[in-house]
Amino acid sequence: SKEYLAMKKETEGIPIVGRVAAGEPILAVENIEGYVNFEGLFRPSEKAFILKVTGDSMVDEGIMDGDYVMVEPTSTVENGQIGVVLLEDEVTVKKIYLQANKIALRSANRAMSYKTIYIKKRGDKNARLVGKVKGCFRVL
Repeated sequence: SKEYLAMKKETEGIPIVGRVAAGEPILAVENIEGYVNFEGLFRPSEKAFILKVTGDSMVDEGIMDGDYVMVEPTSTVENGQIGVVLLEDEVTVKKIYLQANKIALRSANRAMSYKTIYIKKRGDKNARLVGKVKGCFRVL
């Protein structure tokens, strides 16, 4: 039926699950707002999801306010990679730097003086790596 085909089309692709702060952390609402289909461009994992960016703290990495980032869920990242981190009930996107006993979450906006956020490497119940950013796109 037409209704089934329309419903199937709307739920294909990677889910957009909410917003991520590039600036101060904001509340992450786990609501699926829609889907984006990248068929023919590349093959994202089945667990990948998309977040809409709010804020300007990552502009030097080409991630602008209003852009969408594709996130690959993972519990590990390499030094300097861009990741999404859950801080209490909020998510933020930052460059991640691994240090001896802590992790530094740094912005990428030389024009603004965003403070680096530090979290404990182990045992911090209020912070968790959600995944690494695999791509960024904007809708014009």
